[in-house]
Amino acid sequence: MEFLRTRILLQRLLFTFACIALILLFSGSTPLFWAADKLPNALHKPPIPRLGAYLGAILLEGQPPMYQFNRDCGFHHALFMEFLKFPDVLNGQGGDHTKIISFVNLCKASGAMPVLTLETSAGLNSYTSEQISQFAVWLKEFDVPIFLRWNHEMNGSWYPWGQQPTLYISKYVEFAETIHAEANNVVMVWTPNQGWGYPWVSGQYAIKPDSPDFPLLDTNKDGRLTEEDDPYGPYYPGDNAVDWVGFSFYHWGNSGNGYNEIPFDGKWGLINGIDNPIPNFHDIFAKGHNKPMMIAETSALYDPNNVKGGGASEADIKIEWIKQVYNLSDPGSASIMVDFPMIKAICWFSQLKYEQEVNGQVDWRINSIQEVSSYYATITATHLFHKAIFRADSLTILSAPTTVQPGQQYVVKIKYSATTKRDIILNLLDSTSYGWHGGGQVTVEAGSGMVSLNITVLPDTPGGAEYFWDVLIVPDGGDWTNALDREQMNVSVISDAS
Repeated sequence: MEFLRTRILLQRLLFTFACIALILLFSGSTPLFWAADKLPNALHKPPIPRLGAYLGAILLEGQPPMYQFNRDCGFHHALFMEFLKFPDVLNGQGGDHTKIISFVNLCKASGAMPVLTLETSAGLNSYTSEQISQFAVWLKEFDVPIFLRWNHEMNGSWYPWGQQPTLYISKYVEFAETIHAEANNVVMVWTPNQGWGYPWVSGQYAIKPDSPDFPLLDTNKDGRLTEEDDPYGPYYPGDNAVDWVGFSFYHWGNSGNGYNEIPFDGKWGLINGIDNPIPNFHDIFAKGHNKPMMIAETSALYDPNNVKGGGASEADIKIEWIKQVYNLSDPGSASIMVDFPMIKAICWFSQLKYEQEVNGQVDWRINSIQEVSSYYATITATHLFHKAIFRADSLTILSAPTTVQPGQQYVVKIKYSATTKRDIILNLLDSTSYGWHGGGQVTVEAGSGMVSLNITVLPDTPGGAEYFWDVLIVPDGGDWTNALDREQMNVSVISDAS
């Protein structure tokens, strides 16, 4: 009888644990972070999702603005990435100095955490330890959790810091020790290039056989450096220096780089080392070293001019790649929850960019056409894909007249969320020349609320043309050039009341 009672008790306990597990897995209200119970601030590093992954993106400045990209995708992204040169970024008169300030402020306004990809373009010996310390102190002053991705794709042969494992590791460790000591809001991210094609012998910075580092890279000790050698291990700086691991991989086509081809089934799993001789990066470095993993750069090529052929549509190419990369649990292919549970962030390279492989512009954007951005929004709608974890500056037109008359006054109601003191600007513009036909402005403090703006339409506003309400939230004293969010609504102007 005692044995039976014990067995029943154990069954009940197991059932209770199973219920808790299901609640933790599926409840949208459950905190999904290991690192902090509250939203992080400057005292915290970026929290690590316990389940699922952050959604991130890499934009070209103004292509489009961060707020418009978020609107195109239907949600605020958790991460945005920018590329910066070091130590140039410390030069107060330089472009990168201005860029990092603007970028971090835009991330904060969008509720996102910045991912800073730092590049020592003049080489690994182009800066001092004092400059590292200066940079670390500056990063802490930004008062936001930051990912610092230092000298990425170091296993490649196309960057000045590439294929120099001894010096690279030494410099990475030096940088990491200073960052860890002086900037407790920053994590160090180590991201080699995915290993297909390694060692890329044609690159400008490919290692020479007489280099002292050559034996370190010849991991199978056959006297040669080939695809048979480990493309990752010799470059790993060690667990104390690395907080996050990850890699970059793009779908450039199947037949070769530059072809408009739909990714073949299972390609994402294959490049990650599933059923492939290439090392399984996730299992070795994320699981093996207990490090969260970031897909630091990924996207799918679409050449609008179809120079090399292939002929697949932009939607078909990108949707298939999204389907594979953001697969949570579909057993038909490699999935995050089953095969890659340590993937905690994915950043889509969303830019229109010249690529020499096609001698023209390649459209890597996820928001270039609605069919793609809508699919992306749908597949990532689950709470296991984490959007912005901070409050963002945002606004919505609650009510506005759709028909107005010259010389008359109207009320436009706007709902807003402000991270700090902001200005809300309302304009009535014509759709052809963007001429101004009336407007107003109000300053709001941090928080959420609703404002009503009274606007008088200019008496000489002609009827018959196309107009729109243009509402923006901007920094205190700012204007449309530094908008943090923007919404527009069509309106008609009639000349008289008849």
